Amino acid sequence: MLDLEKELRQEPFVVDGFVDRLTWWATQGQANKDEFDPNSLEETFEDSLRQLKSLSDKNKKAIEECENACQRVEAEEKKRLLKLEEEHMMAANQFHSLDAKIHRISAKAVALGEQLENVNVPRARLVEARTLIKYFHEFMSDDHLTSEVFTDPYQLLAAADIIQKLYNLSIELPNNEKFQRAKQKISKKYEEIEDELIRTFLTAQHENDRETMKTYVATLSTFKLGYTRCIDGFIEEIQQGAYFRDVFSDIVPLCERASQLIDDVFAISESVMTKLVVTIFKTKLQVHIQQQLDTKTENLDLYLTTLYELFKKTRQVSTQLSVFKIANDPEFLPHLQQNVFEKHLERYFTNECKNLTEKCHSHLDGHYSFIGHQKKTLPSAQGLSDALRREFQARLGGSGTDGHLGADLVSPDTATLLLDESKSALKRIQLLCKPKDQPRAAAEIMKIVVHSLIEEHLAYALQITIWAIPSVQLFDQHVIYDILPLVSGSEHHAECIQRKKDVLERLESLIAQGIDKTLSAIVAWVKALLTAEQKRSDFKPEAIHDAGNVLQSPTCGKVVAFMNHQIKKVKVVLDGKNLEVVSTELGARFHRVLYDHMLRFEYNEIGGMLAICDLNEYRKCARELKSPLAEQLFEILHSLCNLLVVAAENVPQVIKDEHLSGLDKTVIVAFIQLRADYKTARLQHVVR
Repeated sequence: MLDLEKELRQEPFVVDGFVDRLTWWATQGQANKDEFDPNSLEETFEDSLRQLKSLSDKNKKAIEECENACQRVEAEEKKRLLKLEEEHMMAANQFHSLDAKIHRISAKAVALGEQLENVNVPRARLVEARTLIKYFHEFMSDDHLTSEVFTDPYQLLAAADIIQKLYNLSIELPNNEKFQRAKQKISKKYEEIEDELIRTFLTAQHENDRETMKTYVATLSTFKLGYTRCIDGFIEEIQQGAYFRDVFSDIVPLCERASQLIDDVFAISESVMTKLVVTIFKTKLQVHIQQQLDTKTENLDLYLTTLYELFKKTRQVSTQLSVFKIANDPEFLPHLQQNVFEKHLERYFTNECKNLTEKCHSHLDGHYSFIGHQKKTLPSAQGLSDALRREFQARLGGSGTDGHLGADLVSPDTATLLLDESKSALKRIQLLCKPKDQPRAAAEIMKIVVHSLIEEHLAYALQITIWAIPSVQLFDQHVIYDILPLVSGSEHHAECIQRKKDVLERLESLIAQGIDKTLSAIVAWVKALLTAEQKRSDFKPEAIHDAGNVLQSPTCGKVVAFMNHQIKKVKVVLDGKNLEVVSTELGARFHRVLYDHMLRFEYNEIGGMLAICDLNEYRKCARELKSPLAEQLFEILHSLCNLLVVAAENVPQVIKDEHLSGLDKTVIVAFIQLRADYKTARLQHVVR
């Protein structure tokens, strides 16, 4: 028989599953076969229903019993709660009654206290006045003080209180003979007690008795100079034995120890800590700095280096001290530091310029001395030809000692030394000069470096080299007219011609390298200028009024001005075929920089127009080179820029332009992709 009660208690209970299991049990799993007996199934269902009804009745009875039990418990709890509520109300009433009685009693106590105070205050004042009159009478007499409060050292605080009141009283008395002696005795005793209070305070400080120190500080704060002298003595005492190593290393640990002690002892700790730091800077640190710098005055470079290191250490100390309670002004410590170095900072920059100039001259003189060169003043243009001839003839005769003619005059090592000196000076300027003075100081340093490195070293070497170039012509004429006739017909004739050819080719190669580096420097500057100045927003203005001056961008104006200046220089120093070759190379490199630069941006329609305006200015500049290749390259670049502004539907037609038809498709696609509407206008498949 299926356990119906167990089946009903299954979780979750599913009726369909229960019926299926009952059917299976009644038919023994034969429900779908031919021998199925429906009567057996009916009997099983009827029997199960009877059992279910019996279980239902049983459960109903159990439920009724539980409900009755709950009702009984509920009734009992209600009775208990009602009883508790009554007890609570009684307690609340008693509390209110008691509170009212307390208020009445406290009001009477306050009134009684006020009455007692009204009676006691005048009485206390009278007692105090009587006591003061008693002590004042003692000071009025010619005898020594006999009161125990003034003779017993253990009653120092009581004596301090009394003498303070007597001193204030004596100030109010008239200056006549009757009170003069008493006032003098009071003043003298006042100073004695003040001194004794300070000595006792310092003794307590030495023994680290902070409670005693705090007590005596409070007492001394009522004295005329006692509090100030107390702080001075405290600062002097706490510095005793505090400096063992370097002053800079000892200051912060000293202040850390002092800070906690000051917080525990002094009511206004911030002012005491501030005075301690000022004292350390003005007495210990400033003296140490002065001693260090006084020994370096003979060596200006060493003096500046030491000044920099000392200032740097002082700033580090100031930064570490900023965590303590020192004034409320964030500029207090920097200002204090400036005051410590004021004497040296007044003439710092003058010394810096003088030192840099001397160091640069020293390095240059050392270099020229090392290569055996005697620096000379170059001749004027009028006497240049004769000077060249004399110089060349002197070298052929072996009488000259300077055989360099610029070959060794330029030294990267010397240039590095000069720049290192400049970097050191600039590093010191950043620390020692005020922020508002740093730009002017840096500009002065640049003037010195330009004069020493560029004018006195590089420009001088270039002038010597240029001066020597006509010597090549003298050498060529010398070989043709003086040497070749002597070797004509001999085996050395071909050797001399070949040697002359090799030398001239080598010189031409060196000149070509110099020109190549010059062209690289020109285009590198153009690239740097474009990268630094040109903004992405220049070619994506929202409206035409955002475009500003549509003739050219400010960056374009700077580039064009620079290139025009360089092109003029090229035309001055070159001519003929050399000018043609160099102009073509410069135009090609200029074009390449602009081409790469334009590929960095995205253009809307107005931005494309601005780009074409800039390009037109660049083309005008390139035309000055008179190079057909450069002209052709800029024409092609102009056609590519047209792809940025034409309507999307006209792009396929523009691609067939004569300047673009022969270009690689990747170049054309690269420019089309720069359009802001490249995706929205579906231009991806224009070039196939």
